[in-house]
Parts: sequence; C-alpha cells; structure tokens
Amino acid sequence: MFVAFSVLLLILNFNYYLSLNVISNKCSLKFLILPGFGNDALDYTDEFRPEIEYSGLLTNLVKRGIDTQIAPLKRLSWFNIAKGLFSVDIYRNTCKPDKLFKFYYDIIDSKVREMHEQSNGNDKIVLVCHSAGGWLARGMMSDGNWIGSNTPVEDMIAGIITLGAPHIPPPDKNEDMTRGAWTYVNENYPGCYLNNRISYVTVMGTAVRGDQNAPKQSFEGFAYDAYKKLRGEILTENDIIGDGLVPVSSGHLEGSLQINIPGVYHGVIAPNNCWYGGDHIIDLWLEPALESFT
Repeated sequence: MFVAFSVLLLILNFNYYLSLNVISNKCSLKFLILPGFGNDALDYTDEFRPEIEYSGLLTNLVKRGIDTQIAPLKRLSWFNIAKGLFSVDIYRNTCKPDKLFKFYYDIIDSKVREMHEQSNGNDKIVLVCHSAGGWLARGMMSDGNWIGSNTPVEDMIAGIITLGAPHIPPPDKNEDMTRGAWTYVNENYPGCYLNNRISYVTVMGTAVRGDQNAPKQSFEGFAYDAYKKLRGEILTENDIIGDGLVPVSSGHLEGSLQINIPGVYHGVIAPNNCWYGGDHIIDLWLEPALESFT
C-alpha cells in the first residue's frame, strides 16, 4: 500500500512539473506586472502577507517558467495625483492620463525599456495589468506609438492581459473619478484599438452577484453599489455580476479574448487567496492567454 501510494505521488508531481514546463515552453515572452490603483509593487509578492502561507502573483508566474518583473511602484507614489489640483482640467473633467498619471507612466515606461534592452530588443513584453493598470496601459499604447516616442507599440509589447480592469468608465462623465483621464482613454482608444498589432486578453472574476437589498457592509450590498456606480444603470446580467468591485460588463473589451472565472474576487486580499493571482486560480487564465500570443 505504501509503495503504491508513493508511486501515485510521484506520478502526480511529475504531471504537475510537466504542466509547468509546457507553459514555460510556450512562453518566450517577458511579463511585466502593472499595479492597480493605490497598490504597491509589494502587493504582488510573497512578502505582502508574511503572516500566512501565501504566494504572490510574481512567484506564481515565475514558478511556471515565465520571466516576470513588477513595475516598482510605491504606494506613496499615488499622492502625485494631488498635483492635478493645480490644473484647471481637473475642475472641467478634461484631464488626460499622461498628465494626471505622469508618475505612473514614467515608472512603467522606464521598466518596459529596461526589460526590452536587457534582451537586446529580442524579447517582447506582455503587460499584466491589475485593476486600473488595464486602462492606464491602453493609454500608454495610445494611437499605436509607445507613449512619448515614435516607437511602434508592437516593437516592444506583445499584448496585454487585464485582471479585473474597469475598462469602461461611467456613462456620466461627472462620475469619472479620474476627472476625465479614464474617459479620454476609452473615447480615443476604444476597445482593442490595436487589435491587428498586439493581443488583448481581459479576465474577470464572477465571485459576487450584487444585491440592492443586501446590507451595505455585505459583499453583495457593496458590490451592487460599486457596479451601479460604474454602469450608471443595472440593465443586464453582466452589470450585476463581477469580482466584487468591477462588473463583467466593465471588465471586457470588444474584440479581446474574454475569460470569466467563477469564485474570483478583485483584490489581493481575498478569501482563500481567490483573486486573479492566486496559485490555484492563475492557470485558468494564463494557459488560454499564452495561446493567444502564439
């Protein structure tokens, strides 16, 4: 019995490592993790929750054989947004992302160029964008030239994978919390704007169905308010279900490879690590995403 059990464990372990090797062989790309609004690079590492057994998005990608780095964003960096208070655009809801989020763009731009140069320009980069990182990345790719340059996006970028990104801003521009920057991206570079040049993968969790009758402090009550704020009105099934913060209808782009995952929540602090970067979740979007880059 002991021998049979040991053999079974060896087979299971072999199959596991074989699956990781298959993923690695598919991927000669480099991945760069773009943090979401208010997040720090640390949030995507094992060190984020040292008090428990926890593996971050970075570890979970690396152990699958994918060369991955994180944009070195600090939480305090987000206070740079306050500089926009001195611009008239913030009061007119006409902010542009390259102004209001210049600090973010500078960090991402520097890291992308560093990674590209490390490979002597031979490897392309996949932007793995959590939350607001998704629409911010679309702004950096703008009309097809990498931000602040004449370099075609596809010379450095293979595509983007967005995880719970609120791509579609509220229909009422006064509800755009970025004072126009979010809306600017969606209006000027809608959908998969560069679909003939790079790949787009949009991933959404469907852990929480909003309920307007639920207590406000419950997952369902909070989600209903969050979804309604983003959508303006709750009209379809995809408006009422999502990852607890972003509804499915806001998280996908027309023309993207769209992946919905039951039981997945928005943030890095999620029950049982059931968020997009969880070790038991990641293969549900990673494998189909890699297929789209081949």
